[in-house]
Amino acid sequence: MKKLVLLWTVLMAILVVGCGPSPQSETEGTAAGSPELAAVAEGQALYEANGCITCHGPQGAGDGPLAGMLPTTPRDLSQPTSYRGGTSDIEIAETLRTGISSSGMPSYAHIPVEERLQIARYLISLKEKASSASDASDVGESPASERKLQVHAIGGDFQLTDQNGEAFEMSSLDGQIRILFFGYTSCPDFCPMTLSKVNQIRKLLGDAGEDLMTVFVSVDPERDTPEKVAEYLGFFDLGQTVGLTGSREEVDKVLELYSAAYEKVEAETALKYLVNHTTYLFLVDRENAVRAIFPHYEAPEHIAMGIRVLLREQPGA
Repeated sequence: MKKLVLLWTVLMAILVVGCGPSPQSETEGTAAGSPELAAVAEGQALYEANGCITCHGPQGAGDGPLAGMLPTTPRDLSQPTSYRGGTSDIEIAETLRTGISSSGMPSYAHIPVEERLQIARYLISLKEKASSASDASDVGESPASERKLQVHAIGGDFQLTDQNGEAFEMSSLDGQIRILFFGYTSCPDFCPMTLSKVNQIRKLLGDAGEDLMTVFVSVDPERDTPEKVAEYLGFFDLGQTVGLTGSREEVDKVLELYSAAYEKVEAETALKYLVNHTTYLFLVDRENAVRAIFPHYEAPEHIAMGIRVLLREQPGA
């Protein structure tokens, strides 16, 4: 571990000192007067400035100066079959965000999404060059079709009360893909932001988004009655939605099932207290298994892609 930390310290020092944008890259894109070529050149400059070149090399071939020092060999980004997420800008940006190898890759969370997309366009240009230079029969199928979501050892069946005051069991939704979210109706920030994000995700999914079920579980059952939950969820365009509340004991059991937590915090407002709580989105499959856990800062495009992966595995009736 110490060696790996030292390695990345050396890497970042190299990046700061000597990995700025290449003048040649900027000239190549603009000289031709083509906006497309200019965008590719800008992506190449960002690819170099952000250190991708140090391990993956100038052509994405995995032959950068530090490649041999890593515990795993960097993928050849110029090859179509190197991408886990497919070949669109958004999907390759997801590959950049998550990293490619199981160890040795830095986090790309510090790179703005717009810049990751520009890098993605450059990688697409490398992919297209590689594809045109080789026989199509040798390219093979993209690993996007082989990508799998793991099964998390949390979740399960539970019973609460829905927004109509009716008894609800999570297993009653078996056969549907669900996004489960913990929140409360007085939440000033994360909850409305996350529920708005769910709406964006549904739109990104197109027709498939119409079948996505949103499950909202209140962590503030003392104040969140079924009527209040129904009113709150009505402010958001969520499609199929179930809002849940119950006794403190019942809600705590659900939180424990999902390894989630909450904490009441006194507030000098009319609310008297706020509730700090787990803000993850839990992706639950048709068999009630948790297949992905998305943090609050996850981009809607990335979550939608994860849902598409699950839809390929469980296409439904």
